[in-house]
This record gives sequence, C-alpha cells and structure tokens, in this order.
Amino acid sequence: MASRVGLKEARAAAETLGILGLPAAVLSPYHRFLAANEFMQRLMPAVVEERAAGQMHLSDKSADQLFASALSDALATESDIKIAAERVFSVPVPAKDEQPAMVAHVIPVRRAARDVFSLAASIVVMTPVCPAQVPSATVVQGLFDLTAAEARIASRIAGGETISDIALGTNTSEGTIRSQLKSVFGKIGVSRQADLVGLLGSVGTVRMPGI
Repeated sequence: MASRVGLKEARAAAETLGILGLPAAVLSPYHRFLAANEFMQRLMPAVVEERAAGQMHLSDKSADQLFASALSDALATESDIKIAAERVFSVPVPAKDEQPAMVAHVIPVRRAARDVFSLAASIVVMTPVCPAQVPSATVVQGLFDLTAAEARIASRIAGGETISDIALGTNTSEGTIRSQLKSVFGKIGVSRQADLVGLLGSVGTVRMPGI
C-alpha cells in the first residue's frame, strides 16, 4: 500500500510541474524513474535516456557525468559538510539537433518532504534556454550553483573581458582569477573559455514548451 501511495504522489508531482510547462521526473534513490511527465518524455531519447533498470541518464556524455554526480550528491546527508560546500545540482546540457541548450536541475528530497515523497530521492526539472544577451551574474549563480565571486567572473568572461581586465577591475591577482575560473569550469562542465562564452551566450529568457 505504501508503495502504491508513493508512486501516486510521484506522478502527481511530475504532472503538476507539467502544468507549468516544466519537463520533470521523480527518481528513486537508485536514479530510476518513478514518474516522468509528458514534457520530459518528449525529450527522450535526444536529451534524456532511460537505460538499464529504468535509470535516468542524459544523452550527452559530459553532461551525464556531472548529472550522475549530482544525483549521488542528492543522497548525501545534510550534515555532510564537504557535500554541502561543493555540491552542484544544476547541469548544463548542450543543444542537440532541434533541441535547445538546457539545464538539468536536481532537487534533493529531504526532511519533511520525505514524508510526502516516501519513495523519491530527487526531482529532476529540465529548463530549456534560448539565445539572448549574456545573463547577469545573479542568473549565472542561480543556474549553475556558483559562488557569487565565481558567477561574476563567469559573466564577465562571457561578456568579452579577459582575465587581466577582470583582475585590474576587481583589484585581484590574475592567479586568483585563474583559480576561480578553473573552479567555474569544473562546476559548469567546460574546459575552455570559448566553451564558457558559448554556453552562457545561449542562456537567456527561458521559454517552456507550450508557453
């Protein structure tokens, strides 16, 4: 009985997010689909895949590695200081074919929410993005779980500034800027400044399917 109730609640949560135009899925502690709304299903298999044992994966290999880490981090206890400081729950997904670039957000189910979603470990929401001007540091920080300093550097690099420009403008050493930029690369999942500029240049006003 508890299992049936849990699945019903998971489906209801996914469908509620679907009303808002959000592709969403509810996953078990083993990263298996408990429920996926219509918008999420439309992303299969171009962006999202259901693999062995019903586990959710992202089609892009690099994005999927970050996604797997985010799902594992979602299971960490809130007392785990290391996870609390370093977790990344927003994963950028490159554009593919007719699908725009997206961000996969992993939302851990914790505390009182576990009483409602008894079988769930996380809720995954996909937000498509469209070409626009470079987003503000505040938007970048929210999308990719960066620190405020990292978000400012990422936004300024995407806006065309060099490391020297940023160091001079912030009265910070170039070594410090490079170190923070390296951290940005690791969290966002890119390895070059050009990739960072391309990714952030694709992030603008989000338009969900059907809205």
